[in-house]
Amino acid sequence: MHATHPPPRRLVTVASCLACAVLLALGAPQRVEAAGERAAADPVQVFYPRGDCRGERIDLEVWDRDRSVWKRHPLHPRVPVESCQTEDAGVLLHEIRWRCVEPPDADPPAVWVVGLEVFDPEIMERCAVSPLRLTSGDSDIVVSNPPADRPFRSETPEAAVRGSVRMQGLEGAAYDVVVAVDRSTSVRDGDVDLLDAQLRAAGELVARLEARLGPVRVGIVSYPNAPPGPGESTGARREIGLTADRVALQAGLARLRRRGASGMQTFSSAFEFGLAELAGRNPGSGARERARKVLVIASDGRRALPFGAAAQGASAFRSRVLELADQAHRQGVAVHLLALGGLAEAPSEFVQSVVARCQGAFSRVPAPALGTAYLDALPLPTVEEVVVQNTTTGRPASRAAIDAEGRFEARLAFVGGANRLSIRARTSDGSWAQREWTVNFDDALVVERLRAAERERMQREQRKSLKIEPERARELP
Repeated sequence: MHATHPPPRRLVTVASCLACAVLLALGAPQRVEAAGERAAADPVQVFYPRGDCRGERIDLEVWDRDRSVWKRHPLHPRVPVESCQTEDAGVLLHEIRWRCVEPPDADPPAVWVVGLEVFDPEIMERCAVSPLRLTSGDSDIVVSNPPADRPFRSETPEAAVRGSVRMQGLEGAAYDVVVAVDRSTSVRDGDVDLLDAQLRAAGELVARLEARLGPVRVGIVSYPNAPPGPGESTGARREIGLTADRVALQAGLARLRRRGASGMQTFSSAFEFGLAELAGRNPGSGARERARKVLVIASDGRRALPFGAAAQGASAFRSRVLELADQAHRQGVAVHLLALGGLAEAPSEFVQSVVARCQGAFSRVPAPALGTAYLDALPLPTVEEVVVQNTTTGRPASRAAIDAEGRFEARLAFVGGANRLSIRARTSDGSWAQREWTVNFDDALVVERLRAAERERMQREQRKSLKIEPERARELP
């Protein structure tokens, strides 16, 4: 931080599509709407880094042409540093300005800078997709040996420490993942084909998971508001049941692409049907009892429920979706919502309450980023490392061997009496779990073994001595 210089001109970077760059080059700004109206007629994602700001916020103002004055930004007059925001491409050069919000005694004070600079499109990787993560969450370490409720014995000072790492209460790396695809007619409105984007993302997810298919199964559901098929109770339908067959999954996606879009979007039917698939209530779903459950619901985020202002007033819809979220929580299903092509800066309170109830996440995928593999952000964590240490002996920690089910084993040295063990486990999402475990080592067998070894040594010495004495006697003249 340079206290004697104002913040540099090149502070803010813009994630711009080609059409937006052309608009900027031609100097064709769009009119800035009044406060409370839609401010992004031609939206781009803008990244506001910290730069030389000495505070945690940035103030924004836009130019009011009618009154020829600067006014507070109509949607976000103050934004956090290191954040992505939606702006209008038409105002980025001359009709928007920014200033670091800094302490009152900052010297020199922050100054207003007019215009934002267009940056390399790689910034899309940072701004386009909100992180959608299934973390290991409440990971726990269960120790099966040595026991803590009674002393244990061993003939040597070393013994095996065995146990397992459980995520969401389950061992292993088994996941059942259902992806619900929005194939309503609205997904083909406008310039971006949201149906094709969803199908490509699902195909890339299957390809990425190929090495893990088996423990991981994937199923595809679609949800037009069409007449239900045989045995289907809602407008949603199964395209392919939960399977580890990569070829069958890709074939199912191809069939869905050929059928195309149809009908009105019915978000709640996808939610309900996806939960039934994961619970095994739908015959032939392929769901497994001992697998973690994940439901990803992709939806047109531009105008359809549950996103946007309309969802706030649809009381019957809200009530039903919250009821399904509670059902997902009871089933242990993590539900992730993807708003495709949407420009909402943050999820509404309603959407936040849905994902909070079922340990999920909300992600928005703006239109320029729909070509990316946004489902890659679904990590489906596994156990990667377990470290075991006997803090009583103070010896270095031992890295345990781990099998495919998350079970581990390490050999440690023990001393007689109480031994304090520290066990740490790391999962592939970067989460750590720790367990302290006190066991009592009864070293009677070790002591007896040492005593027996000492008696054997003494007996050998004695026999050796007796053998030497007669030899010396024969050597006498």
